[in-house]
Amino acid sequence: MSARSEPGPTHLGLNSAGTTAVVDRLERLGHVRRERDTRDRRRVLLKVDESAGTLGWSFFGPLIQEIVQLMEGYDTTEQATIERFLNDVHQAVTQSSAGRPSPARTVVSQAQGAHVS
Repeated sequence: MSARSEPGPTHLGLNSAGTTAVVDRLERLGHVRRERDTRDRRRVLLKVDESAGTLGWSFFGPLIQEIVQLMEGYDTTEQATIERFLNDVHQAVTQSSAGRPSPARTVVSQAQGAHVS
C-alpha cells in the first residue's frame, strides 16, 4: 500500500509525542514501517503493511458489506438525502472539534432563545 499525507497528527488532535507513540506502536505490531523519502531525506513516510489491511477488513468488512446492502434499498433521491445528512454531521463534528460553532448549533441556539407568542 502507498503512503498517504492526510490525515495528519493535527487532524487527529495529536501532538508530536502522541503521534510518535502511535506510530511506534503500529510499527511494533507490524502494521506500518517507516521509510525515508527518497526526494527529501528529512521526511519519513509510513508504509502500511498488507496485514494491517487484512486485519482492518476482517473487522470492518462485514459491516461495510451490510451497509452497502442496506443502501441498495434506498432510491437515488433517498441516498442523496442520506449523503447530505452524513456530510452535514461530519462538518458539525469537524467544526465542533476545532472549537468553532457549527451552523447547526447556531440554529439550535437561536431556536431555544426564540419565544412563541
